[in-house]
Amino acid sequence: MARKDLLNLFNANPPPEELLAPLFCGREREMSLCLDTLASRSISSEILAVYGETRSGKSHFVRVALKQLPAREGSWRILTINANNRGAARPVLQDVFDHLWRVLREVQPKVPEAQRAGFDAFVADQDLRQRWVAGEHVETSVEVSAGRTETVELGAEAKASVFGAKGSLREEHRRGESERRVVRAPSDADLVAWVRDLLSCLRDFESERPVLLFVDDLDLLHRRGVTGSAASEQLVDLLKPVAEHPHVQVLVTIRAAYFNGRDKDFHDFIQLPLLDDDILRQIYRRHIEVLHDGVEVLSEEALELLTQGANGQVGMFLKMCRDLFRWGYQQGTLQEADVTRFIDHQLRQLRLTPEAVSFMPAIEQAIREGRLSVRIDDDLQETPLLHSLLHPVPGQRGVYLLNGIWGRALARGEAT
Repeated sequence: MARKDLLNLFNANPPPEELLAPLFCGREREMSLCLDTLASRSISSEILAVYGETRSGKSHFVRVALKQLPAREGSWRILTINANNRGAARPVLQDVFDHLWRVLREVQPKVPEAQRAGFDAFVADQDLRQRWVAGEHVETSVEVSAGRTETVELGAEAKASVFGAKGSLREEHRRGESERRVVRAPSDADLVAWVRDLLSCLRDFESERPVLLFVDDLDLLHRRGVTGSAASEQLVDLLKPVAEHPHVQVLVTIRAAYFNGRDKDFHDFIQLPLLDDDILRQIYRRHIEVLHDGVEVLSEEALELLTQGANGQVGMFLKMCRDLFRWGYQQGTLQEADVTRFIDHQLRQLRLTPEAVSFMPAIEQAIREGRLSVRIDDDLQETPLLHSLLHPVPGQRGVYLLNGIWGRALARGEAT
């Protein structure tokens, strides 16, 4: 049913679950390939990569596919982890452990009675591990006095050996008049081993339902959105031994620039090309029908301008639609002249920012020379012009392409 939902209208991020399918357009060939491959439940020991340019709709694509999977042949345990802006590999790996631990608790009541005692012991040990992973009870201490020191192994080996699990935490005892206990937090290697332990247990009791682990925006782990940071590299290294487990398929979304030349790290699964202008127009229509009660926001001429300026990037297109909609709210259907006035307004605002002092001269020089590309060595991650006025050139650090409609506004000299 048509309705007005201004909160989600032209939202450039993946929509809420109930809107994933209604707002999805195009990519029929890629979607069929993705669904047919995953529905077969053949598992690769490599990390499957869905890749494409920045803001090309990778996250939305995969989330729509995963939502459709349960209705098709085959059954997966689908776990979704968002790596975007997490800052480090460790929190993502902790999330993987936590999700699997919750699945283990869900499976527990279904275990046959004859195996319940061993399974319950394993679960109890995983509960302890979960608290360590979450940072609970990592260190306990009382007053320390002189005495001898000994180190012993802690973990799940004794009670859960029937499932082949082995703990690797160490506890240090200092004995004398008083005692201090320090339980060292698990290393990354420990955590990977624990994730594999959980997968092995689930395989024993749910062999017909392997785990599909989806890690979204793997290459944007850095807190400032830097593609391919050291944290992302570390996460890839940690996920490789997880992906080698026979009960899991690891699936990630990454940018094309990060994927290129990484054939030893990823399986080339789905490449998402930039969208044609016709598909962008369909996406606009879908948003109007589903979220705006069919009431037009843009004239045909205004819509044409925005599709041309989006360079096939659906996320960029939706962001421009949203920014223009907010600027011209309650002004009726926005015309081509309104788009021009909006961009001029944005440029005037941009010139008032402190960052413009350093990067606007280079942009203006490129405009005067008729160039579409510009080199800017400043960090643009926290400026409003990235992916609006400027688009980064993949594989060329510091080189950007000028957005055509913004560039024309600068050339007119009206935004002074």
